[in-house]
Amino acid sequence: MTLANEFTNNLFQNLTQYAVVVNGALNQQGKAPGSQLRQLIGNQFTGGNIEVDLNAPQVYAFFDISYQATHIDVIPWSVAQISTRFHNAAWFNGEQGVPVYLVPYEGNRSIGVKLPAGTGPAYAMTATQNGCTFEVSGDRTCPYVSHSNARNVPAPRRQAAIIARAQRLLLAFNSAEVNSNSDTTQPQNDPNQNRAMFGHFANVPGFANSMVDYTANNRMAASRLIGPSGQGRAIKGARLGHGIQGHSRYWLTLRGNSITAITNAPGTSLVVGRRQGGIWTFYHQSYQYLEFDVTRRVKWGNVTKRNVQEGRKTATVITSWGELWPNRSVSYQQFI
Repeated sequence: MTLANEFTNNLFQNLTQYAVVVNGALNQQGKAPGSQLRQLIGNQFTGGNIEVDLNAPQVYAFFDISYQATHIDVIPWSVAQISTRFHNAAWFNGEQGVPVYLVPYEGNRSIGVKLPAGTGPAYAMTATQNGCTFEVSGDRTCPYVSHSNARNVPAPRRQAAIIARAQRLLLAFNSAEVNSNSDTTQPQNDPNQNRAMFGHFANVPGFANSMVDYTANNRMAASRLIGPSGQGRAIKGARLGHGIQGHSRYWLTLRGNSITAITNAPGTSLVVGRRQGGIWTFYHQSYQYLEFDVTRRVKWGNVTKRNVQEGRKTATVITSWGELWPNRSVSYQQFI
């Protein structure tokens, strides 16, 4: 089965099996060498810091494994990384792409689009996040979606800037709807209803029931790996059999640099939408590149014969996943 088929056959399961990188920034290269994404969509979105369009651009997604799962025989949660690039044609070098609606991203800007209503299956994607904020709101048949970045704002004020930009996006969507000659058969839509945000945030007053904090999700997943002292604790890795009675068990201890990353940095996160039966649903994923100190315990029956230090081993690990909108759910990597 191709990666494209795996994506379309069971999107949610796909997000639990692969760490997905989406090259969705306007200045990133598309599938074809030398083609920037902004050119593929006709050089749309050249306005100011806040820009919306009621017609989401459609492109075609192509998937490639950029990194195979590493040390899977030792670290059982290790997953492969998939790179997603876009093209404006359905076929490229004999490969068929998946049609998706793009939520464009560009640094220091907030860009929003309205997704179309329809009865057939459809998908929506945006660039991978590592500090940005994604927002979705409105009617489930044709929601408003946006990707915001405020890296030009000093860190202490960045969160407030994102919230302010999100509110300005809603006003821009309202204004665009008023000024458009949109199809009056579309459902009555309000960008202020059913709001959900996915970002790198502390608690924000008034958003408690509508925000998913992907950094907090990483911390929750990390609690299994970190002891009360703040140091990595030894957890069970893969098991290696040696006949009827003898076996080895790998024990993994998260290293200090990875403890700092998983508890403080935003990590890498993703939001993907799917329209099915005329209704849009959005899912999220977060993952980290983790480094472990590895010890192999050689046992005979229940008796440990010796401990073998195997050095440092690294892996890409999915730390959390779930539904963002219209419902909110999260599952954490249990590391067992």
